[in-house]
Amino acid sequence: PDFSNQYKQMAIFKVGDDVRQDILALQLMRLFHNIFEQEGLELYLYTYRVIATSPGCGVIECVPDSRSREDIGRSTEVGLFEYFRHTYGKDDSIKFQKARRNFVISMAAYSVALFMLQIKDRHNGNIMIDDEGHIIHIDFGFMFESSPGGNMKFEPDIKLTAEMILIMGDLTAPAFLWFKELCIKGYLALRPYRQHFITLVALMLDTGLPCFRGHTLEQLNARFKPDASEAEAARYMHEVINRCAHSLRTRIYDYIQYQQNSIPY
Repeated sequence: PDFSNQYKQMAIFKVGDDVRQDILALQLMRLFHNIFEQEGLELYLYTYRVIATSPGCGVIECVPDSRSREDIGRSTEVGLFEYFRHTYGKDDSIKFQKARRNFVISMAAYSVALFMLQIKDRHNGNIMIDDEGHIIHIDFGFMFESSPGGNMKFEPDIKLTAEMILIMGDLTAPAFLWFKELCIKGYLALRPYRQHFITLVALMLDTGLPCFRGHTLEQLNARFKPDASEAEAARYMHEVINRCAHSLRTRIYDYIQYQQNSIPY
C-alpha cells in the first residue's frame, strides 16, 4: 500500500457528548465558505472535521498551529493586541499587517456565522488564534435556540470585544471599517441562498438536538430579512455590528466564565 499521503492529525475523542450539533454548524459554515468563495469575497472560515462514531461519542479534529485565547491569557497575561505585537512585531511591520489582515478576514466571516447561526458560549476557551493571525471559533454546543444558563440568551449576536477592536485600530480605523464592510458583504452574499439554508436545517429538526426548540426556522428566516431591499439588509447588519461592539453583556459573560471556570479574559 502507498503510505506517501499519510500525515499525523491530532484529534479529540469525546464520550458522553453529542457532536451532531457541531457537525450541523460546520456543515452550514462550509456552505457559507463556498458562497463567499463563489462571490469572490476574502473571508476565512476554518471548518475542522467532526465525526460522530456512536450516540454520544465522536472524534473532533484539533485546529492545527493554533492556541486558544484562554491559553494565551494563562501563559502571557497580556491582551490580544499586545500578543500580536509580541508575536508579529510593531504595528507598522509587514508581518503585523499581514496578521491583522488575516484577523480581519476571519473575524468578519465568523461574525456573520455567529449571528446567522446564533452560536453562543463564546468564552475564551472556545476562541483560537492560529500562527497566521486568523481567529477561529470552536465548540458549537449552543446555537440557534439554545444558550448557556437555561437558554437565557444573555450573550450578544457577535463577540466583538475591546481587545478585538484594538487589533483593528479603533471604531473609526480603516481596518475596522473594512471589517464592517466584509461583514455586510458576507451577509448580503448569503441572502439569496436563504431557502437552501432553511431546507438543510429543516432536515435536522427531527433529530432532537437541543438547539431546536420550536421556532428555529422562523427565527433563521427572519435573520435573512427576506422582505428587505439590499440597502435595508445592509443597514440591518451594520446595526447588528454596532450593537455588539464593546457590548457590556460580553464583558459580563467573560467575567462569569472567569469566576466559575477560571477562564482568563
